[in-house]
Amino acid sequence: MRAPYTDPCAMTVFLVEDDDIVRAALRFVLEQNHYAVTDVRSAAALYRELAVQAAGTVVLDIGLEGESGLSICEYLRAHNPHIGIVFVTGMDSPDDRLRGLSCGADAYLTKPIDSRELLLILARLRDREQARQAELAKLAPMAIPSTDAILGDNGLNEAEPPPSTPTGWTLCGASGLLRAPNGTARRISSNERALLMILGQAQGETMSAQTLAQAMNFGDGASHRHRIEVIISRLHRNVEQSTGMHLPLMSVRGSGYCVRDLLLAP
Repeated sequence: MRAPYTDPCAMTVFLVEDDDIVRAALRFVLEQNHYAVTDVRSAAALYRELAVQAAGTVVLDIGLEGESGLSICEYLRAHNPHIGIVFVTGMDSPDDRLRGLSCGADAYLTKPIDSRELLLILARLRDREQARQAELAKLAPMAIPSTDAILGDNGLNEAEPPPSTPTGWTLCGASGLLRAPNGTARRISSNERALLMILGQAQGETMSAQTLAQAMNFGDGASHRHRIEVIISRLHRNVEQSTGMHLPLMSVRGSGYCVRDLLLAP
C-alpha cells in the first residue's frame, strides 16, 4: 500500500480492491482529480487504516478474499450513517445491484466503469458531507448546554478558562470537560470520562469492550460489554451535537475500540 496523497484540502477516499492493476488504475484517476487515496486489498487492512484515520468515502469491490464487500458495507453503514460508500465491482446482475444498494451503498458501478461517472458520484458525496458539516457548524454555537455542562458537581457555576487554539482534542480528567479542536467544549459524564481516560492512556492501542468493562469495574459478560457500546454510542452522538465535530473514538471490527488525537489534562 502506498502512502496517501497529501493534499490537505482533499477528501480522503479509501480504495478497497484486491486486483493490483485495477487498484492502481483507480488510484491514478482519483489522485489526478485531487482526492487523497489510501488503497488496501482486504477488509482487515481497511479496518486497521480506519482505526487511525477517518475516511470521507470508501470505493469498494465485492469479490474480495476473506470478508466480502457486502459485509464491509453493512458494517461501515451501521457504524457511520454519513460515510460515502461506492461499489465498483464485476458483479453486474440486477440482483447483485439490488443486494449492494440494500446493504447501504450510495452507488453501484460495474466494471469496466466510466471514470467520469465515478468522479461525479464522489463529487456529490463530497458536497453532501460538506453541507452536513456546514449545518453542524451552524448548530454547534446554538446548542443548549446540558445542566452538567453549566454546573459543576456541587451545582455551582464554574468559570472555565478561555479556549486556546488547540490542534486536537483535550480531556480534563478533574472536570470532565472535553474540548474539541474548534474550541467548543462539552462536560461529559463520569462513565464517559473514565472510558476516554482509559483509551487515552492506551495511546492509540485497541482495547476490547470486555477489557474496557473490566477496567471500569462493570464486570464481565455480554450485558457489561453492551453497556460499553451504549456509552460509546451516546458519547459520539452528544459530542457531535455539542461541538459539530466527530470524536476520533474508533471502532475496530473484531478487536474493540481506540482513540487518537486526544490529550489528557489533569
